Amino acid sequence: MNFPEVEQKVNRLVHNISEQNRSYYDVFLNQTPKTVGLKHYDEDGVLKDVTIPNIAKVTNDIGYIKTSMTLNVGPNRQYKSIAQAWNYLTNKRIEARVEIKVDDGVYETSTIWLCDHPNAEHIDIIGNISEPEKCILKFVPDSNGYSHGIRIINVKRLVFSGFKIVGSKSETTGHGELSTHRGIRIENHSSVYSHSNSIIIDSCGNGVETTKHSFYEAHKIRINNCMIGVYVSVLSFAFIGRGVINGLGKGTGTAVLGQTNSQIHCSLSTVNGFSRGVTASYNSDVICDGTIADNCSVGFTSFNSVMRNDRVRDTYGLPVSLHSTAPYVNGYAKNCDIGFESNYGGTMFASYAKAEKCNRGFYANRNSLLQVGESSSIGCSEWGYLAYGMAEIEAYGTQKNLSGNGNDYSMEHGVLGNDNAMIRRT
Repeated sequence: MNFPEVEQKVNRLVHNISEQNRSYYDVFLNQTPKTVGLKHYDEDGVLKDVTIPNIAKVTNDIGYIKTSMTLNVGPNRQYKSIAQAWNYLTNKRIEARVEIKVDDGVYETSTIWLCDHPNAEHIDIIGNISEPEKCILKFVPDSNGYSHGIRIINVKRLVFSGFKIVGSKSETTGHGELSTHRGIRIENHSSVYSHSNSIIIDSCGNGVETTKHSFYEAHKIRINNCMIGVYVSVLSFAFIGRGVINGLGKGTGTAVLGQTNSQIHCSLSTVNGFSRGVTASYNSDVICDGTIADNCSVGFTSFNSVMRNDRVRDTYGLPVSLHSTAPYVNGYAKNCDIGFESNYGGTMFASYAKAEKCNRGFYANRNSLLQVGESSSIGCSEWGYLAYGMAEIEAYGTQKNLSGNGNDYSMEHGVLGNDNAMIRRT
């Protein structure tokens, strides 16, 4: 027999053995406990059948999870905290759905770390999705007087839903500052999904932070009493449509802040009680179509960035066949010092927007563009439309939508003024 024939026979033999072993492994791994036709004497001297265990369960225990499982968290459960359940999954390869199910109740800690799991796409951390206020993660100060919220680092496609996250006020300074730095921080190429209307955040420095190439989706998120509601930065993305964000009072903090090449979609949201409502800065993009800002120093701001707050159809709950006939919702700023502002080279698109009972309805300054065709300015005490410093406001079709303003326009159509600024309105 020559060498090529020997080589072919060896390859066939190896292939057959591999296929045989693979079939044995699959059967062995997925079988339920059963006897195999052999006998043995137990420690009491009784002759019994030999039983093969369920190897799938064994592999789950030693670091290889191939079957779906639930890790229950609660005072009377195997795991007392989310952190304990997460730590059980550390160094395990996961190929099936794993749910960390948290019982209703209040869980106190200073920080929850969810980091560096390569199979996080198979992990769901679930509290009470329909009534998140019943499953509370309470962050209390550590020995330094601060707490740090939920830190999610370097995990992909994690599901985190059904919680009310509550921070603390400082007890060490005597001034009542918020001592919890943030509710949730998502960073280092992480991506997290929360079910609609399943996350509430209260009394944190920042409600949500998404940074360093990360992603967060949480429709209908509710955020209260935070200095910054949602903060997105460094090439990151947040999708928080229909959110409700209430601040600490006019003149304090920012509801939604995009910075450093980030993107935010927060259409049809409502923000109330901040220094700045929705803000795009440092070359970011913010889409907030149909969003309402109430009782803010500035409702909507674009600094060296792009913001869009055009009218949008409210299709929520409607079948696709009715989307084209759904009612429009317009961007709206009311009871603000400035309703819509574009500044420092920023651009804002806010067609059909409405500014009501503001000091200045629409304001552009420092080489900026404010495109607000068909918009309305009603009851604004100083100016309906004010351009300054080589800025331009495109206010086509707005003359018919003016009522009760101190002054409607800061200059005539197409006439340079206020340091070479311009308003176009016909």
